[in-house]
Amino acid sequence: LTQTADAQVELERYMDAVENYEKALLILDYNALATPGSDQEREIRAKLDRARQVQAQSMQDTAAAEQAETRAELEEAERRKRVERQQRVVRLMVKANRDFQLGNYREAIAALDQAIVLEPTNADALALHDLADRAYHENKIEVARQRWKQQWSETMDDINQSLLPQSETIV
Repeated sequence: LTQTADAQVELERYMDAVENYEKALLILDYNALATPGSDQEREIRAKLDRARQVQAQSMQDTAAAEQAETRAELEEAERRKRVERQQRVVRLMVKANRDFQLGNYREAIAALDQAIVLEPTNADALALHDLADRAYHENKIEVARQRWKQQWSETMDDINQSLLPQSETIV
């Protein structure tokens, strides 16, 4: 039994080795011919203690390896998430650029708002947001100016029309 346990220690099957060493000690305890505290018993106990220590160390090493693997998986998942977020920000900034170039300032601002939510410290997105916001307000002012100018022209046309003497008979 001790030879089997020794082989199991060599194969790193520590639980089986501990079990076989314990069985060997039990057999010695119940053997009427064996003397308590014999060299053979001390040798088996020493091997049992060593197998338990190696088993404990093996379990610690396994736990540490699993922990390192889990940490690496978490770091990889976090890296993928960060890359995905950065790619989304780039897509939103491209959309904002397209909308801005087409004069759709409100849509550009909305896309940049989403980019800023994803990456609040993105200096480019913040700067472009301010620029798009100014362009939106300037555009609103320009549209209002054009409308006012049109209304002014129409009113002046009406005034000029009313100042002309009537030359035709109204029937």
